[in-house]
Amino acid sequence: MATGGTAARRSLSSTMDTSQEIDSPPQWFTMFFADFEQRLEMRLEGAVTKRLDELTVELKAQFDKINTLEFEQANLKSELKTVREENKSLAQKIDDLENRSRRNNLVFYGIPEKVGLGQENCIDTLSSILRDFVGLNEDDMKTIDRCHRTPSHKTVGDNTKPRIIHVAFSSFMAKQKVRKECIDKFKTNDYNGRKIYVSDDFSRRILQLRKSKMETFKRLQRENKKPFFVYPDVIKYRLDGKVVNAE
Repeated sequence: MATGGTAARRSLSSTMDTSQEIDSPPQWFTMFFADFEQRLEMRLEGAVTKRLDELTVELKAQFDKINTLEFEQANLKSELKTVREENKSLAQKIDDLENRSRRNNLVFYGIPEKVGLGQENCIDTLSSILRDFVGLNEDDMKTIDRCHRTPSHKTVGDNTKPRIIHVAFSSFMAKQKVRKECIDKFKTNDYNGRKIYVSDDFSRRILQLRKSKMETFKRLQRENKKPFFVYPDVIKYRLDGKVVNAE
């Protein structure tokens, strides 16, 4: 029995030793994982640091591109501003030249169109009014160089409003004489029961500028201040014997 008990104890001890050997990890495993956490942390830190360095370089490159684009945009804005100023200056010069070329011209509004066979002779129509209605002489008629209605063709069915008449005179003095005589006559007299008006011939730009100020002009008229335009679009009137600006 003793022998049997001893054998049993030896068998149990052998089994326990074997179990302990199985439960213990191998030496290589223990050595590999001894500093695994530290090595993993170092590797991750290295990878993150490398990627951050790459992103920093890329970000700097993007900032450089943005700075370059902003610089180019600023240059383009400056160039665009210069071009616009030059275009504005050129437009004003061209407009000034156009208005200078119109110095000898007058524009008549409200002169009835002659209805009948054939095309109207515009010079004859205007001359008869200037001579018979306004009271100008034949020498004044000879100062008319050109005369035409605008638009050149009357709109079909439009029989109510006569087209305006553009007149070019041989000199500025001749034009000014006709203008003064017509204004004096048209101001207080109707032609066959209708109003006729005369004005200087200006470019479209000047007409638009003056049109934008017509509310002020009409208000001054209602106040009996007798306003008038000074080239290009300045409204003035007389106050206590002095000429003052309306704006």
